[in-house]
Amino acid sequence: MGNFSFPFNLTMELSKLYPSSGGGNGGGGGTGSGFQPKDIQNTDFLCEANSAYPIDTSSNSVIGTLPPTVFLNNGDRVQFFDGIGSSDFFNPTGFGNNSLFIAPNTGQTILGYDDLFEIHHDNETITLTYYAGRWSVSGGVRSQPAYTYTPQHIEYVLSKIMELQN
Repeated sequence: MGNFSFPFNLTMELSKLYPSSGGGNGGGGGTGSGFQPKDIQNTDFLCEANSAYPIDTSSNSVIGTLPPTVFLNNGDRVQFFDGIGSSDFFNPTGFGNNSLFIAPNTGQTILGYDDLFEIHHDNETITLTYYAGRWSVSGGVRSQPAYTYTPQHIEYVLSKIMELQN
């Protein structure tokens, strides 16, 4: 098997995952540019609008329940990110080990569903934006890598493919 190298690093730094542009909590309506940073969460909790939550799922899954509609304005956001995930593809420690579940509050939906939304890849960051009872989702596996792939990971996968072909 040959050596592989990449001209870039897929690992995203925490500073890129956690916006801190200073806009405070946005003051309602989502007009601020930043999130209010919160302490790391390792048990089920109720979210506040315009807040960012580092999550620790190393010991158990966590459910973050979105804020009640009465406390929301259109454009309010909530962000979750894996506060403990590893870059080891074969030994996940964060969301890849135990999931983060996001629960819509009464009368709300996430992407049109009123059920739990599951995040199960290490090092994920996801932002939900509220509008008229609905939460839209940005980030996650659709817009950023869920894992860091090292040359060893690629070599392992290619060796398994070669085994299957023989």
